[in-house]
Amino acid sequence: MSAAAPKVIYVAGFARCGSTLLGSMLGQLDGFVNVGEIHMIWSRGVGDDRSCGCGLPFSECEVWPTVMARLANENGALNAELLAEKGRDLSRTRRLPLMRVDRLRRRAVSSIPNYIEHTRRLYEAIADVTDARVVVDTSKVPMYGYALREAGLDVSVVHLVRDPRAVALSRLVRKPHADTRAQMGGKSVVDSALMWNVVNGAVERILGSHDYLRIGYRGLVEDPASAIADIAALAGEPDATGLSISGDRVKLLPTHTVFGNPGRFDTGEIRLRLDDRWRAELSSRRRDVVEVLTASRRRRYADLI
Repeated sequence: MSAAAPKVIYVAGFARCGSTLLGSMLGQLDGFVNVGEIHMIWSRGVGDDRSCGCGLPFSECEVWPTVMARLANENGALNAELLAEKGRDLSRTRRLPLMRVDRLRRRAVSSIPNYIEHTRRLYEAIADVTDARVVVDTSKVPMYGYALREAGLDVSVVHLVRDPRAVALSRLVRKPHADTRAQMGGKSVVDSALMWNVVNGAVERILGSHDYLRIGYRGLVEDPASAIADIAALAGEPDATGLSISGDRVKLLPTHTVFGNPGRFDTGEIRLRLDDRWRAELSSRRRDVVEVLTASRRRRYADLI
C-alpha cells in the first residue's frame, strides 16, 4: 500500500453536466483510473452487482473483487448496507442549504467516522490495485467531495457546469440504463432549474476554497485538449499523456466505473459535439421557466455555458 494518500480528481456539479464524458477522458491518461460515481459503490456495486464500465458485473470485474478483498483483509467484514445508507445520507440534496453552515457541515461528516475511514481506505486500495497515481471520481455530490477531504485524501475539485436549459431537457427525457433498463429522467423543468441553482451554489460554497477549477461543458467538447491539460495540472500532473484526440474525435477505452450515466459504456472513437438540442426541442414555455429560475446564476457562469 502506498504511504501517501492517493490524489483524487473530484468532478462536482449537477446532474447531466457531462461528468461521464469527462471522467472517461481523464481515465485514459497514464497513471489515472476513472471509477465513475463511486459514492454509489456500496449500493450499486456491492449490493446490486451492477455492471462495471468494463462491461462485466461488479463481482466479476478484474479490479473490484480485488479491491473489496483488500478492504476486507484490512478492516474485517464490511457492512455494505450500512455504508450505503451513510452514503445516501451525505448525498441528500435537500440538506444542502443547511450545509452552507460550517458547524453543521462538520457535524454531518464527524457523525460517521467509520464511513470516513472506510472511504479513505477504499481510495487507497483502488490506487494500489490499479497502480494509479490519480483516482478520478465523478460522483458530483458536494458533501461527498467534502467527506473525501475530511478523510485526508488529496482532492482537486473540478466544478463542471452545463447550460441549465440543456440540463433541463436531458432530465426531462426518459432513457434506460444500459445494464438494467431501469428508466432515468422524467424530471420537471422546475425541479431541474431549482436543483441546478442549489447544487452549483453548494459546490462553490463547500468545495471552492482551494484546489478548485471551474470549467464549462461547452469548453470541454469544443477544446478538450485544453480542458484536460488544465485539470491534469490542477492535480499536479501537468505532463500526463495518453488521451488520443484528433480534431473533434476522441478515442476511449473501457474504464472501471461503478455507476453513472449510460455513456460510461461508450468506447472506441467518439465524436465530441456541443449538445444544444434544447434550442429546438425545449418548448418556449419550459425554456422561459428555466431562464427565469436560473437567471442570476446563469449570469455568473455566462462565460462557461
